[in-house]
Amino acid sequence: MEGSTTDNSGSTADSSGLRIPAAVDNIENKSTDVAEGRHATLLRQALEKTVQKCLSSGRFSAFARNFKAVYDKNPKALKNIHTQFMHQLESAITEEIDTLFEEENIVGLMNELDKLISEAPLDLQHPAWRPTGNPEADIQSHLIQVKQVHKETLQSILEDLEEESARLKEAVLSKRHQLLNTQQAVQNKVKGMDQAVDVCKEMPTKEIWSYFEETSK
Repeated sequence: MEGSTTDNSGSTADSSGLRIPAAVDNIENKSTDVAEGRHATLLRQALEKTVQKCLSSGRFSAFARNFKAVYDKNPKALKNIHTQFMHQLESAITEEIDTLFEEENIVGLMNELDKLISEAPLDLQHPAWRPTGNPEADIQSHLIQVKQVHKETLQSILEDLEEESARLKEAVLSKRHQLLNTQQAVQNKVKGMDQAVDVCKEMPTKEIWSYFEETSK
């Protein structure tokens, strides 16, 4: 720090001679060379706006109302007190925020968040889905996904049924072919038997019986 000296204990003395512990001095002199990224800047800006909004509630009119006796006696003095109070309050809050940023490494964490976002896939950088206010329209995208899954399930069942139908059709054709072969074989045998019957009918049965009777004597 400007105009300060350091003794053997590590403590620092400022120009007024006040001894400041080395630990406190290190916090104040902690490196802040880390450049703030987008999210760190946005966070700091949001905090600054919040602080200004909170400070705006401490208007001088509120002071005059709450310290009416002082205001009636010496409004200028009360005005100076109000100005100093608001300035010191703003400085204290700002210092507390800066200390929090340093101790919790907020800038480093926000910069890491910027890096993760920049390296994320493109589809994750698109705006997230938000309801339109029309339930029927909003539910369509969800129903489409459910119906798509149901369609894929039915398609799989249909393919299984078609495969089973093809196997059954092939088995039926094979059995039909076997039946046709069996029918043809039976018809051939019947035809042979019919021919044998016809031959038997044409044979001279009386002469044959007479021949058997004569030869048997």
